[in-house]
Amino acid sequence: MWKKVVTALFLWTFTAVQHGNALTCYSCDSVESCRNANTQECSNETALENNAILSTIFQDLPYVNNISNFECFNLTYISNQTLTELRGCIFPEVKVCDQFPLTSYFGYNFCYTCNWNYCNRNPAGTFSKSTFTIIASAITLIFTKRLR
Repeated sequence: MWKKVVTALFLWTFTAVQHGNALTCYSCDSVESCRNANTQECSNETALENNAILSTIFQDLPYVNNISNFECFNLTYISNQTLTELRGCIFPEVKVCDQFPLTSYFGYNFCYTCNWNYCNRNPAGTFSKSTFTIIASAITLIFTKRLR
């Protein structure tokens, strides 16, 4: 019986990816709203809304439309002594994190994109998907060795 449980856990570990086509990201547009961020299901509409917000920050942001591919982003920066934080869905072709100029008037830059559900939360408070997979794999191996 334990072999079946261990096998099921092992298979679940490597198939624990999002099911379906929808990607869900945290969404907020200020430090205050990001403390208790809403979620948004990525769609062409939500990605275009976020693209419009980001285009007020970055002048040469590419316009992309009608793409069924999305990723979540988390962008935090300081400009003119004001901390700004943005999260949401975006088209991967926008490459939002590449938009910061190398010599910038931004005092602090933090940006990342990811492509699994709820991945754009504050990274200090969450485990990454790969960390979860490594821990679950190690536990599976320990149980497998004990059963032999």
